[in-house]
Amino acid sequence: MVAALLTHCARWCLLLMAWAGTGDDELVKEFKKYFRTYKDAATRVEAVLSLAGTESAAVVEALIPILAEADPTVVDAAVRILAEFESEPPIAALALALGSEKSESVRIGLLRVFARGKY
Repeated sequence: MVAALLTHCARWCLLLMAWAGTGDDELVKEFKKYFRTYKDAATRVEAVLSLAGTESAAVVEALIPILAEADPTVVDAAVRILAEFESEPPIAALALALGSEKSESVRIGLLRVFARGKY
C-alpha cells in the first residue's frame, strides 16, 4: 500500500516537473521571438531579467549571443541571469559554450558569468 502510494506521488511529481518545464520553454521561446524587436535599453534589460529563475540550458542558448551586445546594461543583465543558475544542466551548457565560443566579447562575458556565479 505504501509503495503504491509513493509510486503514485512520484508520478505526480514527474508530471508537475514536466508541466513546469513546459512553461519555461515557452518563456524562452517568447523571449527569442520578441527580444530583437525591442529598441530601448530599458525594455531589453527587462526582457533579459524576465528569464530570472528559469533553470534551463535553453536560457543559456538564448542569452549567450546577448553577451556580445553593444549596450553594457543589457550585457550586465545577461551576466546576472546566467550567474544565478543552481542546477547542473545550465551550468554545463555554460561550460560547453565557453569551450566552443569564438567571439572574444562573448568569452569575456562568459568568464564574468563564471566569476560572478562562482561556478
